[in-house]
Amino acid sequence: EGVGEAAQERLREALRATEGLRAQMDEWTNENLDSLKESIREQPLAACAISLGVGALLGAILLRR
Repeated sequence: EGVGEAAQERLREALRATEGLRAQMDEWTNENLDSLKESIREQPLAACAISLGVGALLGAILLRR
C-alpha cells in the first residue's frame, strides 16, 4: 500500500504543478491578447491571409494521412 500512497502523492504534486502552469499561461494570454486584437484591427487583411494560410497548411497535413 505504500506504493499506492506514493503514487497518489506524486499525482497530487503533478496536479499542483499543472495548476501553476495554467495560471501562468492565463496571465500571459491576458497580457498579450490586447496587442493581438490591436494588430488585427490595424491589419485585418494580413490577419485573414495568415489565418487562411495556417488553415490550408493544417488541412494539407491532416489530409495526407
